[in-house]
Amino acid sequence: MKSLVWATALCVLLTAPRHGMAEVPTSVPAGSWKFNGDSFEGDLILEVQEGGKISGTVYGNPISGMYHAATKRLNFVRMVDPKDPTSFQAYKGYLFRNADGDKVRYTLAGTFYPTDLANGSADAVPEMGWFAQITVGDAPPPLSDKSAPVSEKSAPRKLATLPRQFDLRPQFLKFGLTPRSQEARNTCSVFVTAGALEFALSKHLGRSSPLSVEYLNWASNQVVDNKTEDRGHFFHDLLKGFEQHGVCLEAEMPYASRFDPELKPSATAAEHAKEIAAKKLKVHWINPWKKDPGLSESQRREIKEVLASGWPVAAGSCLWVLVVGLVLVVL
Repeated sequence: MKSLVWATALCVLLTAPRHGMAEVPTSVPAGSWKFNGDSFEGDLILEVQEGGKISGTVYGNPISGMYHAATKRLNFVRMVDPKDPTSFQAYKGYLFRNADGDKVRYTLAGTFYPTDLANGSADAVPEMGWFAQITVGDAPPPLSDKSAPVSEKSAPRKLATLPRQFDLRPQFLKFGLTPRSQEARNTCSVFVTAGALEFALSKHLGRSSPLSVEYLNWASNQVVDNKTEDRGHFFHDLLKGFEQHGVCLEAEMPYASRFDPELKPSATAAEHAKEIAAKKLKVHWINPWKKDPGLSESQRREIKEVLASGWPVAAGSCLWVLVVGLVLVVL
């Protein structure tokens, strides 16, 4: 028995820099950086919050700091022993961006020095150098949110040969995007659509951007005029809701344990949802809705190409899933 399947892949429209203007990253990329401090190698794990706040670890020790987008400067404090301020180290560095084939290499470089309060001052302590690097994306991510001509590198590409397997889970984890429970609600298609959108947005911005399933469900309900119960929306209704109302971050309208017909987004959430809708995320349909079930061989091939290009595929009928990997088996 064939199952009825629709499939969509979401791509980011990458903005191109304006001629003669300096490119200023809106955020330092989150994730695991290769770190070198005075020739001691380790990992720098950066977690980026709203407003440029930074947390994470370096050499396994907690850090806290800020990223200033206008100057591309990162300041953070390493706390070897959080209870002992004399163990702290202050780091200052600047962000650099370079193309690396079809990816982007980011470099942080600067100086650090211990904050030894027991000696009264750190001025007499020689500064030492440090740098960190991370390579991200399948194409250069945007450095501003201004609309501009589109880069075709963002779209899924035709591949002459396919890798034996592809797994996007490490990319989801890098952006802090992990599976969430829909609980007892009929919202699986909403979770799938939100998952594809938040992956595209996080990849677009270079930072974790979990989106509100509750808001997207509300937006789709506005499209179909539903006020009675969770409907398990079709992809096209969810996407129409996104086009008309956008979607806000998860923290601005958290997921509820049950359907509430009176629940509405706040004015702030609705405004931020419109800003996210303006990021120019693009939907690529592999198999648009139709009455006849099944996929053609070319559509099956396209699903594999989309995954191999670094994008998830949303698929569903009575069961909705976000496909993030595939292993090709030769029998």
